[in-house]
Amino acid sequence: MTRHCPKCGQEPSKTKPFIEGFCANCYFERQPLIVLRHPPQAKICPRCQAYYHRGKWIRQGEKTQPDHLYDMVCDLLDPLFLPSQPAAFEIQLLEPPLGDSAKIKAVQVEITAKADEYPHEEQQVLTIPVTPILCNQCKQTAGGYFEAVLQIRSFSGKLDPDQGDQIVAYLNQRLIENDAPTSSLKFQETRGGFDAKCISGRLCRSLAKNLAEQFGLIATTSSKVAGRTRDGKTLRRDTYLLRFPPYQVQDVIAYKQQPFVITGIRNGRYTLTNPVTEQRETLSPKDLAEIDAELLNDEVETYQVISKEAEVYQLMSQADYSIFDLLPPTQELQVGAMVRAIEWQNQLVLLPEIEE
Repeated sequence: MTRHCPKCGQEPSKTKPFIEGFCANCYFERQPLIVLRHPPQAKICPRCQAYYHRGKWIRQGEKTQPDHLYDMVCDLLDPLFLPSQPAAFEIQLLEPPLGDSAKIKAVQVEITAKADEYPHEEQQVLTIPVTPILCNQCKQTAGGYFEAVLQIRSFSGKLDPDQGDQIVAYLNQRLIENDAPTSSLKFQETRGGFDAKCISGRLCRSLAKNLAEQFGLIATTSSKVAGRTRDGKTLRRDTYLLRFPPYQVQDVIAYKQQPFVITGIRNGRYTLTNPVTEQRETLSPKDLAEIDAELLNDEVETYQVISKEAEVYQLMSQADYSIFDLLPPTQELQVGAMVRAIEWQNQLVLLPEIEE
């Protein structure tokens, strides 16, 4: 006996299989693939663009705003799909909203569903309403709350603007890597540098350690009582003072009656290289601040290699065009190359290259 679809009268075939007694078209009209357990509702922090999902706030990090919104839509919709048959779903943002997240009222998406076992595909355009709501950290920041402070200073006086810019850029990058909003730190200029108030004591402690190792800073910590909780526990606020020592990478100093070049920082310790003996020393930032040394940067000049005769190089000063002889250095020099050197005890001393 020939079977027919009870709704449209179509007969089954290899390309048009029946599902539970109905042809595929009539079956999916009654029981579509794109069915949601309940309407989705998005929550986005208007300050840091984080979205709320399953009890926590998901940060944007280094992603673009469209990619971040796409992740939000996928996180919202994936657990809501309730298809009548096993299916694969694709989600596409339609004209993703750009600019200020506080002004985003809704996100429009197109959903495409393809049945796994049947030649059937569905599409649906869905508008997901967005509710702006401050995340927990931005609420604390808005109320002026902070648990710890980073104080960035120079050991020898006012902080160099380039040093300050490098510190701020590094801190912002670390916030992204720690999945923390940029509002976690509030920067404030001071007479000798700047302060960074941090809403999380744990985060501040980690940042202080990272800064000390990355920039070779002298770190000290102090703590004071900041209040009491409702249950009587004492609240303390930590301050991390981070200071640049008086000498930095690329500086040339007279130390132990010898010239030394500060060639790099590794694991928070400075490397000093003697260009005469090639001797190397490592000093902590504190030790570097306490040594008795004379800064020789003003005596460093740039020279051009103009010739090589026998085993002697001839170098020309770029300051007054005077010619100097240089005994063979440990590295081969190319004619025409520019090098840094210093006169030490009536002898021209080639300075080593700075570590990256």
